[in-house]
Amino acid sequence: MGCIFSVEEPKRVVYAGKTNFTEPTLNSYNTDNQHILCYVLSGEINVKIGNRNVCARKNHCFLCPSGVECKATKECPQGTSVMLIHFLPGKSDTTDSSPYMELSEPFVYVSTLVDTSANDEIRKTFIREIEAYNSGDKVRQSAHTNILLNDLSKNYLFEDSSYALALNIQLYINRSIPKNITNKEIASFHNVSVRTAETSFKKAFGISIHQFVINKKIELSKFWLRYFPEQKLSVLAQGLGFFDEYHFSRQFKKITGISPSEYRREPK
Repeated sequence: MGCIFSVEEPKRVVYAGKTNFTEPTLNSYNTDNQHILCYVLSGEINVKIGNRNVCARKNHCFLCPSGVECKATKECPQGTSVMLIHFLPGKSDTTDSSPYMELSEPFVYVSTLVDTSANDEIRKTFIREIEAYNSGDKVRQSAHTNILLNDLSKNYLFEDSSYALALNIQLYINRSIPKNITNKEIASFHNVSVRTAETSFKKAFGISIHQFVINKKIELSKFWLRYFPEQKLSVLAQGLGFFDEYHFSRQFKKITGISPSEYRREPK
């Protein structure tokens, strides 16, 4: 998960500052109408952003996109210190996007978690942002925010490898459907063990690879049922890689609550 931003669009900062936790604290972040960037100076922050669990340690930066639920999952250790920037969403912001989308300037992709240890300039830009906020200089606030977003999007500031693997697997599945693919094939293509592929995917998306593949097939079947109602269910089931018509119908009803025949009869 992440967000696409335009780094030419003005940013309106509503808060920038530093927070020190003198005792273990369970913190939550309100992102109803604002994006939040958090830079960890010391200690660690554990949060769940959407369906992704994030552990941000020293020199990590995480993004809570606007409108995405962000909850603490663990108390902050005593001595944890962070810098925070809250800014309002722009017209062109796109949340829950993929880092593998083709983007052209001035658009950049920022992941929910970035390791910034390779670039100390990001920490310095956070400090400059806080100084600009304290001085009331809105032009500098906007400029520093766009600089941060641009720097956080760079390839050398890598994402959590487990989540990146899960995104790659998701992309591979989306391109392969309706072809039948096994977890072994998926793991082999990405040069990892089957267990690593399955664990990374389940951790990132909350469902198994197998169930995700079935869900994608059912979504595709809806298109055929709606626009090609003359197609026999047995032929459709075979084309989508189900064992037989019964297997297809059972999975369809399990996911949608109705049978394929009932769905086909529904008004368009």
